[in-house]
Amino acid sequence: GGDDPDDPDDPGEKDMTLQLTEERLLWGPGANKITSDKVTVLNANGEKINPDSDYNLAYPDNDYTNVGWKTVKAIGIGSYKGHYGTAKYHVVKDIADSTVSVTIDDAEYTGKAVRPSVQVVDAGKGVLSVSRDYVVSFSNNVKKSKNKAVAKIAGIESAGDISVAAAAVMDTVSGGDYYGIREEKFSIVATSSSKSSSSSSSSSSSSSSSSSSSSSSSSSSSSSSSSASNSSSGSSAQQNKSGGTTTTRTGTVTTGKSIPVDTTDTGLGGATGTIEGTADDYVVKITKSAEADMLFRNALENRYGDLSSFRYYAMDISLYDKDGINKVTMPQGVSVTLTIPLPEETKEYGGNNKVAAVSSGGNLEDLTTRFSSIDSRPCATFTATHFSPYGFYVDTGHLSASGALDSTPKTGDPISPKWFLSLGLAALSIFLFLKKDPKPKKEGAAA
Repeated sequence: GGDDPDDPDDPGEKDMTLQLTEERLLWGPGANKITSDKVTVLNANGEKINPDSDYNLAYPDNDYTNVGWKTVKAIGIGSYKGHYGTAKYHVVKDIADSTVSVTIDDAEYTGKAVRPSVQVVDAGKGVLSVSRDYVVSFSNNVKKSKNKAVAKIAGIESAGDISVAAAAVMDTVSGGDYYGIREEKFSIVATSSSKSSSSSSSSSSSSSSSSSSSSSSSSSSSSSSSSASNSSSGSSAQQNKSGGTTTTRTGTVTTGKSIPVDTTDTGLGGATGTIEGTADDYVVKITKSAEADMLFRNALENRYGDLSSFRYYAMDISLYDKDGINKVTMPQGVSVTLTIPLPEETKEYGGNNKVAAVSSGGNLEDLTTRFSSIDSRPCATFTATHFSPYGFYVDTGHLSASGALDSTPKTGDPISPKWFLSLGLAALSIFLFLKKDPKPKKEGAAA
């Protein structure tokens, strides 16, 4: 080897080992360089060598003023000239530091839980990314108020203090560059547009009341038009509880060429699928991930606010090449229909389950779903037109008897014994009706 570790063309021997007493360094103004008292250097034989006489420390990265992973390098001198070693350490910052600013716009009052957009900026690093650098939870965010609604912002390192789902994300982002928690207040106000909308709605309601017959006819026509529109576009929009838009897909469940479905360790074994719109071969993979769980939960909160009565199961559905190695983007015009066993978390609620996807905007997209029982396992069939986090969810506070798997067969659920009883009673009624003596004809009746 060479003898100049500072020369990229002659780097020398990388046979020194650096041991750090701590790999996490709290950010401070100026250069964030780990000091020699926190570094122990061993030679190729594992023997400790001395600073100043055997090596010097260097810091080869371009930036030591901001957060992130940094490099410290030991460069041999004297009898160790031509030898070196490196180690990494993590510079982290308190998200409540004065160099970090938060912007939250006032939210429009909707009567439901609101989740306004939050922008977090580090003066040195720029705009931070939610889920990668921090997570947000909201409280006191339903009623109109002046600077009383609360947004709690946690650096990913501290995410577990406010969200179980976010805590799991920590494992996927190398701990994040920010720690700590800060609270910011915002207002929930009735804007002029919402007041105008309310007034217009009232006026419209009054007008509609005075022209009931016309309105009914118009409503029927509108419903027919809406149905045709949904059939064409495959989706419709409605206002969600946080004032955003919720998309509901209304396309029918379809069938096509069989496609392998890999459910890994999700507990959803036995899932099957078909693909339409392509002759190419693909594999569908269903996996559990902390990110999918967090995004699905956030989408539920966007629509429903309080989730104390909800149960859900989130999953990531992705399309891979035929070898199941490389993830691919859903080709234009392609859709996949999946039949998946209901997860243990929601299985007992049968047809009360709803299946939804998370849109690119973070909203919940309810899917047309058919429920059935295959080999005594309750299953749901739905069509995916893009790949993203999906999930099953149930509002246990609003269960309907018709949603149970042993009830109405219109959902494709198995027929319960009570339906046989109903059919038997109906048949008996018809039989008795036919056995009744016919009424005598009146004399003189017209021929």
